[in-house]
Amino acid sequence: MKIAMVAALAVAAGVSANARQSDRGSRTKVPVYVDNNAVQPSVLHLAEGIAGAMFATAGVRIEWHGHSLEGVLPRVRALAIGLASNTPDRLLPGALGFARVYEGVHIDVFCDRLDRLAPGSKMAVPLLAHVLVHEITHMLQGIDRHSENGVMKAYWTASDYAEMASSPLPFTPVDIQLIHLGIAARARAETFVSDSVSAAEGAE
Repeated sequence: MKIAMVAALAVAAGVSANARQSDRGSRTKVPVYVDNNAVQPSVLHLAEGIAGAMFATAGVRIEWHGHSLEGVLPRVRALAIGLASNTPDRLLPGALGFARVYEGVHIDVFCDRLDRLAPGSKMAVPLLAHVLVHEITHMLQGIDRHSENGVMKAYWTASDYAEMASSPLPFTPVDIQLIHLGIAARARAETFVSDSVSAAEGAE
């Protein structure tokens, strides 16, 4: 585990260095609430660091929160991620995660399947980071689509896994464009919901 953490820290540091300039100018913030019942907090922290740095390259700042989303909605259009274990075999066989794209809030990550794919190896943290990025991107884009290359591929190959162990898979230009279009749409929806809640409270 110590070796895995050192490798993950090196990956995160490299991504952060490449993304630093983009992150400084980023004004797009996305709050993400993580309900962790499956992995060690240290592993999650490292994975969040890598995932956040990956999103910084797209001009997006992820604000990680370590508790449930209860009490936050409907005022904030945040995302809620559940890290699950003991995933039923019949539930989306082969999938490492699932984003409820058209519901717009909830994501499940099947950590027991990640463990089987990368048991006790240096891949554990980067793999979790890439699954987080992949599923969050689905939610931010607001559509169920995949790219031919990079982190948003429908299926990662052996060469993709080898690459992500040392350097994160990138977004394509189309991925980034769709992320920002989707975030803009979420912002409009959030404004509508907030105005509606305020109006309802004022009528009480």
